[in-house]
Amino acid sequence: MILLTGSTGLIGSALLPKLLERDKVAALYHKSPPKITHENLIVVKGDLANPDSLLALDSGGISQEITEVIHSAGVINLSSSDKTRQECLDTNLTGTANLLHYMEDRGVRRLKYVSTAYLNGQNDYEKSKMLAERMVIGMVLAKNSWAAILKPSIVIGEYPSGALPDDIKPGAFYQFVGAIARVHENAEKIRRKAEHTMHLPPKEPVIHIKGNPEGTLNLIPVNTVADAILSIDSPGVYYLTNPDPPKLSDLAVWVGELVNARIVFETEPKLSWIDKLLARLTKDFSPYLQGNDKFPSDISCPTVDREFIQRSLKHLGY
Repeated sequence: MILLTGSTGLIGSALLPKLLERDKVAALYHKSPPKITHENLIVVKGDLANPDSLLALDSGGISQEITEVIHSAGVINLSSSDKTRQECLDTNLTGTANLLHYMEDRGVRRLKYVSTAYLNGQNDYEKSKMLAERMVIGMVLAKNSWAAILKPSIVIGEYPSGALPDDIKPGAFYQFVGAIARVHENAEKIRRKAEHTMHLPPKEPVIHIKGNPEGTLNLIPVNTVADAILSIDSPGVYYLTNPDPPKLSDLAVWVGELVNARIVFETEPKLSWIDKLLARLTKDFSPYLQGNDKFPSDISCPTVDREFIQRSLKHLGY
């Protein structure tokens, strides 16, 4: 039996049906249970931050059947606040520590830990994942356990449809695009009204964003990540990243076509009041627009191109 944490998250939702095709699964969830039903599925409510809640896995002899843990649970929040910091620490760090202790006590020695490729310490999320990854490595060294540390980049909708699993909240990339769409829509209403009132000639809307146009954004489909996790059968560290990610300059064109605006990434842009508003709304994602995500990759990935990105965004109403 496989214990899957984060079974209702983005990666967990993609993993669960694939896992059920090959093994029995104990799916740990925090708030709402998985909607899928299957004869191989056991759902267990639990909060990793509370070690006592993991005792629910002992009922019915579940823990005695567990041979492997896939730990995909985690808080992904790029903002900086006391609340965010505590949430990241509780789930990503304390929750991982509680799970490792539970595994040790129950004699489970095989772990696939979903970390992140982004461990630059740019926010509390990255810092918490960095500390948790070190904890997993420490467990392997101290206990001679089996562990695969899995480091995905920015996970988006499945390929080729671009869709997210049901009930999954759009992640940071989609929120970034959503902010662009909202700010542009509201600014356009103001601009058109001013042009009509003052009899001004129409002007092409341009959105300026601070970022490296020649840099890349490492986007990877969720089903590519899920398939890679399932295929890994040796301990080690694996980068589940896109070996040929799209340039920001290309993403600007593809997103701009959907929102009917010209988007320009510049390293030192001259920002209008509209651009400044957008910059404030997207400040948490800004560090990821500087072209610093040059990762190794241990997997193949379908091409993240214009058609795929636009299909994915259209699923969210853009």
